[in-house]
Amino acid sequence: TATSVFDPGARVNTVAGSSITGNAATGTAAALLPNGRYLVLVGATTNWGVYDPGLASGAGYTNVSSGGTTWGAGTHILQRDDGTFLIYAGGTTQTFIYNPYQGVNGVMIAGPTAPTQVTGGAFSIRRQDGLFLTLPGIANQSFVYNPVATTTTNALGSFSNNLGVGPTGALSEGAAQTMWRQDGRYMLITATTSGSTLLTNVVDPGAGLPGSSGAQNPSFTTSGVPTMTAGAVGL
Repeated sequence: TATSVFDPGARVNTVAGSSITGNAATGTAAALLPNGRYLVLVGATTNWGVYDPGLASGAGYTNVSSGGTTWGAGTHILQRDDGTFLIYAGGTTQTFIYNPYQGVNGVMIAGPTAPTQVTGGAFSIRRQDGLFLTLPGIANQSFVYNPVATTTTNALGSFSNNLGVGPTGALSEGAAQTMWRQDGRYMLITATTSGSTLLTNVVDPGAGLPGSSGAQNPSFTTSGVPTMTAGAVGL
């Protein structure tokens, strides 16, 4: 439950931070809110709260809820253009929409159901067309989230079906890494090994609305990508 305030200049923990509710573990995620505070999901628990860095170091965290879905491996947060956030609850197909503008500490409601559960290593890429490509952590799987409401029945956005393409290897919490390239593609290190070599892909996130005329689904290329020896990877 303990936290520390980190000074990036001195590269040291300066003072004790606020105590959070629960022991943070795999699945912990946080997002900077438009008001300068942070949404905090406490991994491997059902707790979530808001951290205000403007308060005294020991009093900045407020636990808002301690019931509901457990934040498992693969939990991550996407910011929508209206300032609200879509949250994937790791280990499930559940999503939530967090609205920081409602109430003192914001309100969280159920979101649309994802086409497949997200697992360890899951992450999402914001595409140039405003949609999000989500890699749920499973080999050969991906789907797209459209945050724009197109009908009254999907006011919180909608998902494509599973696109049937994805990384050539499963992702791994804390180990899979991705890097943006100047050509708009991404270098993905899957953390899955083939012998002593890490599987890597070049990801083209695609563009256009799924299923519409001219739509382009993502692609995951293995030919011509760098090879990497298995071991610690830091970016």
